[in-house]
Amino acid sequence: KIIDLAANITETSKVGEQPPNITISQMVRKGKDKSRLISGNSTIITDGNVITIKETGKEPVIVNQEAYFMPGEMPEIDYQYRLAEFLTQHKVDVVGREPSKITVEAVPDSIERGYSKLRLVINVKSGIDLISETYGEDGKLMLKQEVLEYQDIGGVNIPTKYEETLYVDTGTIVTTAELSNIRLNEGVSDEEFK
Repeated sequence: KIIDLAANITETSKVGEQPPNITISQMVRKGKDKSRLISGNSTIITDGNVITIKETGKEPVIVNQEAYFMPGEMPEIDYQYRLAEFLTQHKVDVVGREPSKITVEAVPDSIERGYSKLRLVINVKSGIDLISETYGEDGKLMLKQEVLEYQDIGGVNIPTKYEETLYVDTGTIVTTAELSNIRLNEGVSDEEFK
């Protein structure tokens, strides 16, 4: 079980043939509703329903999530209900089976969901979605997410390197993120979110 998690994140984004953009961030999460992300001269803190955005040399911006988004206090997720709901709203088929992984395709009951198919390649041992592909209404690949590396930290499989490719009319946007200095369940103080 993850109680708190801290890590450094190095993200490399590349749009088409342009030079890559590299961002180094620090991330801390505690429970369901507290997080802090420091990137460049910006810090974004979530504490309950309040998001505070701080930028060097500027006044902080405070946003109440209840007014604009959804409450930050996420309810416990009933995975059995969510799975049952997913299965009733999709036609799901196992389309590939190997000793270490299975491939599943899910077609929604309505094209109004904004996608025509989901394809997942799941590691049987870890339970991690190694590859997740989302196909648009036109049947073309829109988004591919791939876990390149993961690590068992304290009995929890944490993706430590992953890549996301967004397919757009003008080409692709590829973002690779790598987590380092991962600290799990070491007791993050509430002072981190002030």
